[in-house]
Amino acid sequence: MILNENQFAFSAKVYNVKPLVNLLKTINFKQKAVCEIDNEGIVFTVEDSQCVVAKAYLKKSFFSEFNVIEQNNERQESKENSQDFQTMYFGLFVVKLIECLTLFYGPGSTGASGGTVNSSSEDSSLSKGSTTAQFAYDGSGSDFEIMLEDNGVISICRLATFEPEPISDLEFGSSPVIQTSEWLQDAFDEIDSSGDIIMFSISNSSPILKVMSLGLNGSTEIKYLNNDKLLDSFECIEEQESR
Repeated sequence: MILNENQFAFSAKVYNVKPLVNLLKTINFKQKAVCEIDNEGIVFTVEDSQCVVAKAYLKKSFFSEFNVIEQNNERQESKENSQDFQTMYFGLFVVKLIECLTLFYGPGSTGASGGTVNSSSEDSSLSKGSTTAQFAYDGSGSDFEIMLEDNGVISICRLATFEPEPISDLEFGSSPVIQTSEWLQDAFDEIDSSGDIIMFSISNSSPILKVMSLGLNGSTEIKYLNNDKLLDSFECIEEQESR
């Protein structure tokens, strides 16, 4: 590892950035993201209008190398609060992070802000294999550093970080439903797109999940039965509706 892991509070490495880029693109509907790093991995979180919170989880096992070290003696003396001690919390521009990671991809990558990173045709021909990325962060106020290597060509990017605003505390764990995204997209394609309101209803009895569109032209409804194999995970303590 060219970036010395002992010099930073956090350092990590992946041998192929493409899975990481694909994951980050799913939350790239807002420019700013909150990044949380602890001994278990990294979580990127974006929020829109205090009504939508999207999280991208990167477990420690995703990385080929992953190191989080103690930053100072004061925190060493407070080991009883080890969770706060181990967690690093900062904000960055997720669109710029994606642009850095896709530096060797070709013409460029455009994100929510409209920004583009361009590479020359000479650079575009370099990425015939996988781009390796090394990450480093040294605590509050420091830059988030990325070193990319592809076919012997090395590029170092430094992203400014900032103190993030608090994220709304939405209760993800109250009645979790996990579904393959393609099936949910199919449900949205089926319901009336002219409706003003989308409503989700979950229940212990069949149908266990309903997706409804309500509008001036009437309503459409998609139902999931309790024997449906379209849901990867379903847990409901009491019937709930959300609009």
